[in-house]
Amino acid sequence: MCSHIITAEDRDCCINIVWCICRHQSTIRRFWPVCQAAVYTVYNMGKASRAIIFENGKMLVMQRNKYGSRYFTLVGGSAFDNETMEQALVREIREETGMEVIRATLVFIEEHPAPYNEQYIYVCEVAPHGAVAVQHTSEEGYMNSLDANVHTPMWIEMHSFAALDFRTPQLQKAILKSLKHGFPTKPLKL
Repeated sequence: MCSHIITAEDRDCCINIVWCICRHQSTIRRFWPVCQAAVYTVYNMGKASRAIIFENGKMLVMQRNKYGSRYFTLVGGSAFDNETMEQALVREIREETGMEVIRATLVFIEEHPAPYNEQYIYVCEVAPHGAVAVQHTSEEGYMNSLDANVHTPMWIEMHSFAALDFRTPQLQKAILKSLKHGFPTKPLKL
């Protein structure tokens, strides 16, 4: 196993390299040490922060088209080793939408077995902003450029949230319940 220290970009590069193995063999040879080092990271994703953001009667979701599998999730992602969950939340929202979080309240902690582990779900308020889009300099922007694992943030009408093919049904159910009865004042474990 290679001792190369990998970044999030390396990990996602590895995932995309594996996906396009037949088309880009020279790329695989060049990045193989990174791919070997990324195996542990790919299968042990660690903790992640996700955001529930409302604006003008709409809710922000991330549409994913991951190697042909289309589904929806919340914006957000994995925390780096040196980040708090709140720091990861702010960074991920900026990378995936271009928006700045100005207030966040932890409402759910979603527990999963490895490789996904814990997801910390926050209701967020964001600063005034322009169009919402994945930032080209982010790992999601890089994956979008390969057209293999596409991330598309989008505003949806809140009443249509129940009909989405949402990645984690227990979280979708908790959000729907909270839309009717209010979000918890203390974090709720799902």
